[in-house]
Amino acid sequence: MADFILRAITRSGAFRLVVAQATESVREAVLRQKMVQPVADAFGKLMVGAAMIRSTLHTYERFQISIKHNGAAGDLFVDTWPDGMVRGYVQDPTADPNVSGRPVVGAIGVVEVSRSRMQRDHHIYQSITEVVSGNIVDELEMYMAESEQLPTSLRAQIVFDESGFVLWAGGVLVQVLPEADHADLKELVKRMDECTTLYTPETTTVRDGLFRLILHNDIPFDVVAEETLVFRCNCDELRVLSSFATLQRDELLELVNEGNSLDVTCGYCNRHYVVSPDVIRALLEPN
Repeated sequence: MADFILRAITRSGAFRLVVAQATESVREAVLRQKMVQPVADAFGKLMVGAAMIRSTLHTYERFQISIKHNGAAGDLFVDTWPDGMVRGYVQDPTADPNVSGRPVVGAIGVVEVSRSRMQRDHHIYQSITEVVSGNIVDELEMYMAESEQLPTSLRAQIVFDESGFVLWAGGVLVQVLPEADHADLKELVKRMDECTTLYTPETTTVRDGLFRLILHNDIPFDVVAEETLVFRCNCDELRVLSSFATLQRDELLELVNEGNSLDVTCGYCNRHYVVSPDVIRALLEPN
């Protein structure tokens, strides 16, 4: 199945649920950046979780999240868009915690979030929370509790084969609505805690299988929305050239005088661009 996100509400009005199947998106990002399995696991969970959180926001809202920490992998970043596009990067995709003696994601750092409306006013909301444990799910739940003031329970799982190839990636997000009572909440939290794996024959073949895994057959629900999800990068030559605007004129002149082409690699998709001295020289000419 192609990647997707589904949103549902229990008929009691007590809970909103979001499920994601993101196998192809996570796999593509992992392959492009050549991530080793421990790094891919952390990054994949962040990508799945960010995509589900974005689905709970305004229709035209873009959601970006960065975890800056003291672990071996360095910064993790995921960028999700209203049209279902998702991308991201890891500072050190080949980090080996066994060599560095540090976990992939450290327990000291900050979680930075930016939400922006992709409309004319382009309103931007930003927040920062402290890293609480280095566990990706913990960081996402803490962000939702502290910054969004929404009690949220989240699960994400990445399944690999023996070679580290991503076989499946998905997740479940549950939010408590005002109609929920204490008994409802206690029961659903219990079911989430007892769910040892999201990867089952039903969840990999039935679109609403993740809902049924958590709600069983005794909590009725209605699917209210469906979204596509796809790894995509919007880098191109124009954006690469635009990035040169951050350089001083003297720096650009030095590149031209050296006569060497400039190699630029996109941090998201690993696409390679070569900018010749003639192109740089043209940028220096008055319009």
